[in-house]
Amino acid sequence: MVSEIYTGPDRRRVSRIKYEGPAQVAGKGHDGIMHSELCSFVNLSENGCCVKAPIGFNDGVELSITFKLPGLLNIFVRSTVKVIWCTLYPMERCYLLGLAFGQLNSYDLTAVRSFIMTEVRNQKEIP
Repeated sequence: MVSEIYTGPDRRRVSRIKYEGPAQVAGKGHDGIMHSELCSFVNLSENGCCVKAPIGFNDGVELSITFKLPGLLNIFVRSTVKVIWCTLYPMERCYLLGLAFGQLNSYDLTAVRSFIMTEVRNQKEIP
């Protein structure tokens, strides 16, 4: 599900969209153990994303992320991500992770950009 667009005066150089969808994140957690966790997106941009995760990860840790873009048949995006920040979100008993994409390959970057542009265009058309 996609709703509002974030374009406010912050440090981001590209638009991000509010987006709710699943993602698989894997890497070493706060506990030092390797985890593979099903997470859910909060927002998405071509540079990174925010996800809700059942466990926390240390800032600076490199993880892998895999997710499918809705509406695009069989397009799974796979990338490394760096944890920029991690905070406990007690209201939902989870962690919020700010993740920066590593080098997305050109195919995945084009897919993410197209998805975001389509969602931005669709939202502008809604009265």
